[in-house]
Amino acid sequence: MNKAFWQLLIGFLLLIPSIARGAELMPRETIAGLGTEVEITDMQSADAVLVVVDPMNDEWVYTLSPTANGSVSLLIPGNDLQSAGTYQLFIEEAGTVTAESILLVSPDTVDTTMSIIDVHENTVSMGDVSMVEVTLYDRFQNPLPGRSVELISSRTSDTITRVTNETDENGQQLFRVRAFEPGEVSLRAIDLISGQLIEENAHIAIADVRGSIGGPLTAQSFDSSTMPSDTINGHRFFRARPSTPSVGRTSLNRFNASLLGQVTEPLELDHFDIKIRGQENVTTPIINANEAESMTITAIDQFGNRLFDYEDTVYLWTDDEQAELPKDGVITFAFEDEGIKQYTLGLTFVTPGLHTMIINDHPTELRTILGTLDVDVMGQTVIDAPEQEIQIEEPKRGALLNTAKPTISGYGPSFINIVISDGTNEVEGDTDIDGYFEIPFPLDPEKEDHVITVKEKGGSYGSEERSFRVDVTPPPLTSIQFKPETPKEEEDVVVIVTSEPNADINMTLNGETYDFITTDADSGKYQLLFTAPAGGVVNPVITATDRLGNEQSEEVSLAIALQGLPKVQNVVAEPDINAVSLRWDPIEGDDIEAYRIYVGTEKGEFLYTLDTDRPAAAATVAGLRPGATYYFAVTAIHGERESEEQSDIVQAIALGVNLDITPGDGSLLLKWTSLADDLPLSAFLLEY
Repeated sequence: MNKAFWQLLIGFLLLIPSIARGAELMPRETIAGLGTEVEITDMQSADAVLVVVDPMNDEWVYTLSPTANGSVSLLIPGNDLQSAGTYQLFIEEAGTVTAESILLVSPDTVDTTMSIIDVHENTVSMGDVSMVEVTLYDRFQNPLPGRSVELISSRTSDTITRVTNETDENGQQLFRVRAFEPGEVSLRAIDLISGQLIEENAHIAIADVRGSIGGPLTAQSFDSSTMPSDTINGHRFFRARPSTPSVGRTSLNRFNASLLGQVTEPLELDHFDIKIRGQENVTTPIINANEAESMTITAIDQFGNRLFDYEDTVYLWTDDEQAELPKDGVITFAFEDEGIKQYTLGLTFVTPGLHTMIINDHPTELRTILGTLDVDVMGQTVIDAPEQEIQIEEPKRGALLNTAKPTISGYGPSFINIVISDGTNEVEGDTDIDGYFEIPFPLDPEKEDHVITVKEKGGSYGSEERSFRVDVTPPPLTSIQFKPETPKEEEDVVVIVTSEPNADINMTLNGETYDFITTDADSGKYQLLFTAPAGGVVNPVITATDRLGNEQSEEVSLAIALQGLPKVQNVVAEPDINAVSLRWDPIEGDDIEAYRIYVGTEKGEFLYTLDTDRPAAAATVAGLRPGATYYFAVTAIHGERESEEQSDIVQAIALGVNLDITPGDGSLLLKWTSLADDLPLSAFLLEY
């Protein structure tokens, strides 16, 4: 490098502002939209500001008012922290940067209304691939990286493959969708961490390019007599269709465990959990015959946890010979499945009764049973006249309602009288020309679980039992806390409310509505940051609403303290005859109405106060006892507002002599107050 280059480099470095060390800046990490506290210590100047630069390079400046020991506790409101990422924080004292730090703001939880599904090819031919991109955002449109998404098709025959296992830094996860049947594919996406279904869906049109070759193979193309079957305890179990045995692949986590040696115990498959979607916590799920159900199969390790890297092929069997099983009973776990297979509307039982599903490690023989689930299938085996049956449309089986008088609707034969019953109450009605009925039915609001039936009044036709639940109980407002408890006007106030999980909480104050947020909906704790209104007593109304619309409100009382006026400075007391004259520096920049003078004979204990009739800068307190010492303090007043601090206390002795006479034996004892030493007196004159 030449000399000119070094001179240029040194000159450039001299232009970079130096950071004078002294103050210490300690921000607390937070979540987008949620305020956070910044602790600042060791500040050397009262003329200081905090500069906050967000990830979009927008800048906010906060004025700092340090205490006597140079510390400040500042609350940055959530409205200034809506962008996720790294924020740069600087303290400037008298124009010099004395401290810097960073603040990490994480994205909020997934927002199902902001997240999107994008289809790259809206129309493809059968067998061709369409790329689908799912993007997860929070409520402030911050992307959510590192999350896993499940893409679900409305048809069980479609194949969906993950291109990426989780969302990238832009919140995007990519999938391949391939369909082998013509028609429309409807796609939905589930965020697996929260279990929420994003509201937007996508559609792909599948064109039939086979011409006259013929349609796809269906279940009727196979003879059920060729289905693999076996017997356990006298019960015969079947596979859905014959399949070529596939070679199982070694579990990746066994391979990893062998690399670890003696460091940790290898994770191995223990069993499979079989669950019916929507009845995961039910020991024996109840489903309807000939109705498609969704199901999940999860690989479980020897410690009872999900075996995320399981890779192998197992086989699903059932003792219902006519049942339709997902993927014809061949369940293949790939690495990207992360130990769980989910099938939407891929399971259908035909024969009513109690049936069992079994996961087996062999395609044609029942050798090792790796998981079972009993299913209670409801319905009638023989239906002579299905058009005469009564079908209940609403409420749906297992529905959760928020009314004790739901409307029961459905179809049956035309123009018949029907009776709706829950075992204790009955309501009559009739069907119209199309066989449709819609009848309000009162329920016992004290009960949660309900079962109803609909029958023709003469008993000729009837419906199956329809079970559902009713919840009319509003969410409780367990606790409401304001911090600080008595805030000052225009001060930031945090409200913390405890209620039931997954509730919507809001506060109405002075005609405005504020929504609470939570970092963990399952905790039941919610938080709101708002600015205190004008001083006085206000009555905010807190309302909690659950997902069914049940709500409860509570009005609370909150006292808002008035903002104090500045401290009166430089008070001077001068003695006068039987009086003391006071003067002080008038306060500028505030609309001061008057000044209040505190008077006392002991320091810090003021017996009475005097108010000036105008915003004067001086006053005389008369009628004082001569020779006595008096203490004074001054504050400014405006309406109900007063200086937050009294002025520094001053003292003075009222001029004059106070004479005390004590009678004696043939004498009088005279005492009088001494005067200030600086008075030019030569003697006292006594007259009697």
